[in-house]
Amino acid sequence: TYCSGLTSIAIPNSVKTIGNDAFYGCSGMTSVTISNSITSIGEYAFYNCEGLTYVTIPSKVSIIGSWAFAYCTNLSIVYLPESVSKISQDAFANCRSITRIECMALTPPLVYNDTFSSDIYRKATLSVPEGCADKYKAANIWKEFTNMTVGGVVPDEPKQCAAPVITYAD
Repeated sequence: TYCSGLTSIAIPNSVKTIGNDAFYGCSGMTSVTISNSITSIGEYAFYNCEGLTYVTIPSKVSIIGSWAFAYCTNLSIVYLPESVSKISQDAFANCRSITRIECMALTPPLVYNDTFSSDIYRKATLSVPEGCADKYKAANIWKEFTNMTVGGVVPDEPKQCAAPVITYAD
């Protein structure tokens, strides 16, 4: 694709939505910083961004589009803020490296049978807000997670080193 060489991006505060297919196939992307101004993430927005290892959804996002992070095969940590109310079909399909989902929504977001890959329910840890575990244990699909903890925190994002500057003297 046209963006396979893109390795990182910081989405500025002037951007309000991440549209459909925005970073589709940016397989070399290892880091994305999504500003808190973002209110929606479109379908296929980060599809096949194989290099991503973590994603923190901003606090104003309520809906994550279908296939938004599908085939992000190295994605291991997902942080979902309190504002998320719906995670669409296949949003995290074939993201089989997910080991931790931090979901801060007080009411379990609407999810579908295929929102996550089926093996995630037994191998990933779902962390939910204090006092909400019973809601998640009773909620359709969320109740399938076999490892649930209470009181999640925003995951530490890997620290990025500055790019070296090389100068040449004549």
